[in-house]
Amino acid sequence: MKKLRKEVEQCIDNVDGNFISLMDLLYCNAFNVTISEIEQICEQATDDELNIIVVGLGTLNSSSTYNEKRRALEIRNKYVEYYQTK
Repeated sequence: MKKLRKEVEQCIDNVDGNFISLMDLLYCNAFNVTISEIEQICEQATDDELNIIVVGLGTLNSSSTYNEKRRALEIRNKYVEYYQTK
């Protein structure tokens, strides 16, 4: 099991449990980001970048490839670094 950043753990502990929050938790755990960082990514990323992130999660029937995960993490890193330097 991977180690989540402390701010991500705190964010997960404060989620209320509605459907949107549960989807946010999926991304929090998969990409080790806070909900604020997810919102920033959704505001700043292009549609193509968002599609790459979704593909990087895989589906219920199959997991994503290493390359798809790598590309999704590159985009995540780009926007998390931008968010943290703001």
